[in-house]
Amino acid sequence: MQQSAMLSKVAIDLEKHRWADVIRQCQHFIQFYSQNKIPTHVDVEEIASAYRMLGKAYEGEGKIAPAIASYRQALQIQPDWVDCQLDLAWLYGEAGEIAPAISTYNKILQQYPNWQEVRYNIAHLLQQQGNITAACQQYRQILKGSHESLPVALYVAIHYNLGVCLQDSGLTEAATTSYQQVIRWQPDHINAYNHLGCAWIHLA
Repeated sequence: MQQSAMLSKVAIDLEKHRWADVIRQCQHFIQFYSQNKIPTHVDVEEIASAYRMLGKAYEGEGKIAPAIASYRQALQIQPDWVDCQLDLAWLYGEAGEIAPAISTYNKILQQYPNWQEVRYNIAHLLQQQGNITAACQQYRQILKGSHESLPVALYVAIHYNLGVCLQDSGLTEAATTSYQQVIRWQPDHINAYNHLGCAWIHLA
């Protein structure tokens, strides 16, 4: 998105974590357009950008509810803005609002069905929710493709969390296979060694 000179300055303040200045300027910008102008297409994009920056500033201050509200306002204006969808989904997850987080990630997958990091985020949220069966299905779905297409860190995280899910489900032997894959690709993964050791003791 192109930005006006004012929003460019706000973006600089945002990078410098000047949260209060960003909030004040974004609120002024939004209020000006809502009261004084009939927005053009470019103006609408800038209003959405102002709402997103407002959300980031609120998030920086630890004010989760107004940050979520700001991201949602931005997405009402630009519904397919994936960067803002990611912001919103992540913040929902941080707030423990698992269902809307997953719903937002699924909207992203409608645009980018092969975005495996997003699928991983959904699986991890399901795991946090205690929906272990669904989480296992998601992790396995990602692993159906070639692991060479995945970043190593993501491949390791998937196998580790899949192992935890399998172990929690009583599928201990299957869990050991996942932990061994983790260790193969990240030999210093202490948690994988610990879980693998416990699994072997259980199987002995």
